[in-house]
Amino acid sequence: MKRVFIVKNAPLGESQPLSVDITSLLKNFKKEKNIELNLIISKSPNIPQEISSLCNKIYQIKSSTYSIKDNLKFSFKVFNILLKENRIKRIGLLQAIYPNSSLFGCVLFKLLHPSIKIIYEVRSPWIDMSVSQGYISENMQKLYLLILYNQERILCDFVNHFIFISKGLRDYYFSEFGIGDASYTIIPSGVDTNLFKKVESNVRKKYGLKNSDLLLGYVGSIEKKRQLQDFLNLFANISKTNKKIKLILVGEGNSKEDLKNMVEAMKISNKVVFTGKVLHSEVPKYISSFDIGVCHLPDIFVYRNSFPLKILEYLACGVPVISSNIKAHKDIARDLDGVYIYSDKESLKKILNKKMIKMSKQINKYSWSNLANLYKEIYKTNEV
Repeated sequence: MKRVFIVKNAPLGESQPLSVDITSLLKNFKKEKNIELNLIISKSPNIPQEISSLCNKIYQIKSSTYSIKDNLKFSFKVFNILLKENRIKRIGLLQAIYPNSSLFGCVLFKLLHPSIKIIYEVRSPWIDMSVSQGYISENMQKLYLLILYNQERILCDFVNHFIFISKGLRDYYFSEFGIGDASYTIIPSGVDTNLFKKVESNVRKKYGLKNSDLLLGYVGSIEKKRQLQDFLNLFANISKTNKKIKLILVGEGNSKEDLKNMVEAMKISNKVVFTGKVLHSEVPKYISSFDIGVCHLPDIFVYRNSFPLKILEYLACGVPVISSNIKAHKDIARDLDGVYIYSDKESLKKILNKKMIKMSKQINKYSWSNLANLYKEIYKTNEV
């Protein structure tokens, strides 16, 4: 039986993307008689029962994903855990999931055991993302980028197989980190189709919205870096001539109060609803109340080669999606029905006036139960 250790410096059971991906994957990973799964993660408030039953061992390390000190501590603790476990029974494969504090501990182990194979899974340009999210002070950013880029180049030399979320992210890693001949697989974002599906909803009634309203809905972080004010301006213009159109914004963030002030200044308070934070388990009820889902991201580096999970969640609930004109969204629209790209007021008007595909036929391809099978194949083909 192959012993696989999955390493990730993030907790399970939280609503952030760093946590959602690994939690959803493991919840949909069925036990295999020839694979023993083990997990090393940061301290988690709640580990789902399905994952506890699936994994042979789960190690939790007290850590903060965005603390440099905690990242180093996490790496060395991973190294020591792997040494201990390998003495008990030989480890067959390591899967490190970004950030590279997960990879560093695995590489230290490989220096002592060169035959071990490492899979490195990268689901965002995480180095630049940590800067754009404000986790690194401005006076330290240049030094941080210099150190982390060089560290990533060194660590990637020890990786046997990469998993990337998109072709764009693969191209970025190939050009920036010198891994042009590396073995890789592209596995996009996944959606939990057991949770995200069309359900009964009283959301419209709760917020005084009519069934006859054309309801546009956004779910996610309301952060300044997402530049949602640009979409709000488009919406305000269109709402002057479309009296039935309404907008509901589900989530929290440092831009929420600014957007509220914009809404008041533009005199469209009767057309826009801010719900605040809602439980992850309640999100399908909100999406099911939408006529159209909104995925607005600016055309900046950290989003250009992403794969926004919210697009899949909207589609899984039978809701078509309007998305801003960036490379990531255009790539998804080529592969999935029901995704429409807008770039300005006129293009958005045209989309809203056409008959839209509500349920993408290809959505099951992106279910975590289907993607879990891709991981199993990677495990099988990376034998020691």
